[in-house]
Amino acid sequence: MKKKSVVVKRNKYLILFLIIFLGYISYSVFQAEIKIQELSAKETTLKEELLKVNEEKDALTKQLEESKSLESIERIAREKLKMVKPNEVIYIIQDKKK
Repeated sequence: MKKKSVVVKRNKYLILFLIIFLGYISYSVFQAEIKIQELSAKETTLKEELLKVNEEKDALTKQLEESKSLESIERIAREKLKMVKPNEVIYIIQDKKK
């Protein structure tokens, strides 16, 4: 009977160990799955943000290329700096409805 009692105790400890071990493994897998979902959501958000930044970069590159043309430089000089060509007169018409 002693041998049976020792075997049963040993089996009880083994079963208890296996239950605890499987619980720990299950918990670890569950936590890893949650982390994977969080990272997937963050990846999607970052990809969308990267797409927007690339679109903005393309628009700014296009605007930069357009601003290098002589027509653009002349238009900016006339509109913002009020520059004129030689022998050119600018007339300012004031609205009398004020």
